[in-house]
This record gives sequence, C-alpha cells and structure tokens, in this order.
Amino acid sequence: MERTLTKDSIEYIDNLLITNDKAVERAIVALYKLQTPEEQAGKRTNDRNGIGFNQNDAPLGTYCAKWVLSGKRLSGPYLDKSRQLALRYHRQLSVIAKNNLSMYRG
Repeated sequence: MERTLTKDSIEYIDNLLITNDKAVERAIVALYKLQTPEEQAGKRTNDRNGIGFNQNDAPLGTYCAKWVLSGKRLSGPYLDKSRQLALRYHRQLSVIAKNNLSMYRG
C-alpha cells in the first residue's frame, strides 16, 4: 500500500525544499518570523526554546530572510546554503504547515 504524503509531512517538506527554490525562501522567512524581535535585530538566538534558528544558523538565516523580505531572490551559494539550512529545520516547518500558520504562506 502506497503512503500518501500530506503537506505537513516531513517527507513532503523535504521534497519541496529540494525541488522548489521559492519554498526555500518561504521556509527561511517563516523560521525568521519565529525569532523574537531582539533575535531578529541582533542576528542571534537569545532563547534556547527550539523555535526559529539556532545560535549557529541565526546570522545566515537572518541575512537571507531579510534579503527575501526586501523583494530579492536567493541565488547561487546563498540559495544552496539556505536550502541546507531549511532542511535542518524540517520538523519546525512541518509544525508550521500542520497549523497553517500564515507566516509560512509568505
């Protein structure tokens, strides 16, 4: 019996992130929006709450999210790094998709 993937399944999200550049951009912005305003401004993580970017990923994630939010598209190494970053956060993205949070809709 073949399993049907739902839009909130990790496998579906992984496939989407691997094959769709716009999904990578939306994922980075969604994760950025989970950061507190202080974390966004400082390009860092203050709270170890498992929400948004971790301390190591916050500078790149914030930079890329702000780039996308300014109306530009990610490309080249920034798109590649953002794709890798988003794939690391597939569980959070699954929760976002499951709850239909508007921040994921970009």
